[in-house]
Amino acid sequence: MRSYRLMLLFANLLFCCTLFAQQELVGTWKRVQDEATNEEEIFEGNILEVKFQNDVFIGQLIQLVPDAKVYGYKVGQIKWKNFQKISTNNYLLELLLMAKDDDFEFNKVVYLKANLLLIDPDTIKIRFEDHPRIFSGQMQKYIRVGLENS
Repeated sequence: MRSYRLMLLFANLLFCCTLFAQQELVGTWKRVQDEATNEEEIFEGNILEVKFQNDVFIGQLIQLVPDAKVYGYKVGQIKWKNFQKISTNNYLLELLLMAKDDDFEFNKVVYLKANLLLIDPDTIKIRFEDHPRIFSGQMQKYIRVGLENS
């Protein structure tokens, strides 16, 4: 009987740890200036919500600054998708980039591979993988501004 209780306790602990790990990115995230760089951050203030649905993370834009709209971003677009956990606090994902089409308008949707690092429970840094359209090593920083309400 004692070993049964111990197994049940262990199973509950394992379930709680797994659930916590799955929920570490869930919430509302705001793009901010990365103090480690001197680059101007024109998308500072964009907000996205990360949800864990059907066993996958999805990051959707919920608030945009005017410059983001000029670049063709829209509220409701999926900004982050196809998350793959590669180690503790480290994910690969696909990140939305609005590119110019043949008419030189920012309305071409492109998803680039990126590396997401959860610096602490409330700070994310994302680095693009090498890509010919952007500077190698470009960094984005987000801070948690809220947890999911549901």
